[in-house]
Amino acid sequence: MPLTWLGPWILPITAFVALVGAGVVVWLAWRIREETDPSGIRSRMDNSLEFECSECQKTLVIMPSELTRLSGPEMALVVGGRPKLVGRKLAEYVCPHCEASHCFAVDRVPPVWIGANLYAPQAKSNNCQECRKRLRAPHWPPDAAADNVMNAPDLRPDYGLVCSRCGAVCCVACVAQYSRQDVREEGARCPRCGRSPINTVFRP
Repeated sequence: MPLTWLGPWILPITAFVALVGAGVVVWLAWRIREETDPSGIRSRMDNSLEFECSECQKTLVIMPSELTRLSGPEMALVVGGRPKLVGRKLAEYVCPHCEASHCFAVDRVPPVWIGANLYAPQAKSNNCQECRKRLRAPHWPPDAAADNVMNAPDLRPDYGLVCSRCGAVCCVACVAQYSRQDVREEGARCPRCGRSPINTVFRP
C-alpha cells in the first residue's frame, strides 16, 4: 500500500523529531553543566587543578592529593541537598584565602567540582543550626580567654558554640546530645559535620 497519505505530514513530523532531538541535547548539556565548575576548572600538565574560588575569586592551584575525603556525616549533609550524588566518592579542598569548602567528585579524572560550602554554613545566624532554637548571648563580658569553651565561666543549654571545622553554630544542648558527653570534655563533636573540636562560645 503506497504511503502517499504521509505526504502532508512529512514536514510536521520532521520538525517534531528535530525539536525533540534539540531538547535532549539541551537537557544533557544542562546536566553536564550542573556537575562542572561554572568558572572553568582546568587540568594542568602536572595533574594539578586550576580554578577560581567561587567565593573570593582567587585563583587556586591544587594537587589531587590535597583533596580530603569527606567523612560520613559530611557526605550525609552533602547528599541530603544533592540526592543525585548518592554513591559517588566526594572530597573537599578548603580555600586558604576565604576558607570556603569546595566539594569535588573524585570518581572521575580529573575530579569534578560540585560546589562550595555544601555542608558548611555560609553565614552565622542567632539560631542553632541544628534545632533552630534562638541562642542567648553569654552573660559575661566579651573576652577571648573566657570565650574558650574550656575556660567559660558558665555554659547554659541555649548558649551557642562554634565548630572550628565547618563554622556551624549549635547550642550547647545539641552539641552535648550529639556527642553524648559534656561539651567541656575533649572529643565533643559538631552535630552538623561530626568533627571536633568545638572550642569557641558564640556571641549573637
